Amino acid sequence: MNYITGDLHGETKFLLNQIKLHSIKAGDRVFLCGDTGLVWNNSYKEIEFLNILNDMGIEILIVDGNHENFNLLYRFPTEVRYGNEVGVIRPNIIHLKRGLIYTIDGKSIFVMGGAVSRDEYKRLIGVDWWPEERQTYAEQERALNSLDDVNWTVDYVITHTAPAQAEPLIKRGMAEQYGKLKFNLDHTTEVQFLTNVCKDLKFKGWYFGHFHLDKSMWKFHCLWTQTKPFGT
Repeated sequence: MNYITGDLHGETKFLLNQIKLHSIKAGDRVFLCGDTGLVWNNSYKEIEFLNILNDMGIEILIVDGNHENFNLLYRFPTEVRYGNEVGVIRPNIIHLKRGLIYTIDGKSIFVMGGAVSRDEYKRLIGVDWWPEERQTYAEQERALNSLDDVNWTVDYVITHTAPAQAEPLIKRGMAEQYGKLKFNLDHTTEVQFLTNVCKDLKFKGWYFGHFHLDKSMWKFHCLWTQTKPFGT
């Protein structure tokens, strides 16, 4: 069984509680939509948790967000799994790379991590903020080439931020959850890129995090504290 959830920000207890709540077991998979905080400071506590999580036999598949320690995340060895390159944090904890398409249980999944931190002004470079949060031109080119290879048709998409087509969902979610009636999606180059992709891409479902909302509308699913079966 495959599941998906949103931003953890290092809340390891939440992840363990979700695993217990949904009876997720060895052999199952959990996708994370970025800002996991699982690879953050290389502390003893962090290493210990990664080892415990790995030993549970549940495969954790991470899409990177903006609040990641990219200096650490990019140091892990790579190998080919599910038809493309992944970073291997632990044998059962892997980083899905930007701009690639993976085939898992017969389903094609396009992945494009990265986003812009709204709170960048409060953070220090190399301490709790890294410029690699931004998508590069090369990563976007790789994404376009990947989509060309499958004739712009995939089963699912997992990103961290969202395309403009999902803005009605985000606005409604912000109003319902936070009372923010005038919230507008930041039209960064990352959002614009995903918006252009969405115009031409055929897909069954698009999952993202970033906005700290739990809301679904049409084919879009914004996740934060909700864990749901992947593909629903």
